[in-house]
Amino acid sequence: VMLKQPRTVIRVLSKQQSIELLDAINNPTHKLIVRLALTTGLRREELATLPLKYVINPALYTQHRSFIRVNLNPRDMAIKYNQPRGVDVPRTVMESLWQYVLNRRHQQESLSGKSQSVLFLTESGQPYANDGAAFLDIVKKAGKAAGIPYVNVHVLRHTYATHTLYAMMQAKAQTHALLYVRDRLGHASVMTTEKYLHCFSELE
Repeated sequence: VMLKQPRTVIRVLSKQQSIELLDAINNPTHKLIVRLALTTGLRREELATLPLKYVINPALYTQHRSFIRVNLNPRDMAIKYNQPRGVDVPRTVMESLWQYVLNRRHQQESLSGKSQSVLFLTESGQPYANDGAAFLDIVKKAGKAAGIPYVNVHVLRHTYATHTLYAMMQAKAQTHALLYVRDRLGHASVMTTEKYLHCFSELE
């Protein structure tokens, strides 16, 4: 006999809450980290170890009009289950990342006096330690300021998945929405991705 398991409640931000969360962050680097999480669904450890070399000048990328495909490789960064996958970074976000690399990151790296291979650096020019453990405090602090007490880094991932699924299904996209989001998130099974369908009534 299998006991019925209560369904796990998935927390998702509305678009307005996402904007308010970003507005509550003053540090430009922290704001960019949260923005990237919201638009790609990257995990905390993936954000912390994302390589600098993955950021390109969007003006040189011509394959897709609205996004830039970035192929994540476990040889370059920390990825759950060591499974490579592709994520689609909106052009506007890649442009902000490119400007960050040219300006703020360059200043941060010069403070450390050492060349760093990861993209995001602390104010002292060091990589974020412990797989980006500091990101949790950053998000929770912003959430408290924005009046969103339940937010954490994984909620940003849930938000990306749910809104992307919803938008693709509303637009009746030719690409199968569940399979697309499964591949972007790196889920082993589409059944894991299906759990986000239960959030649609909340979005409505």
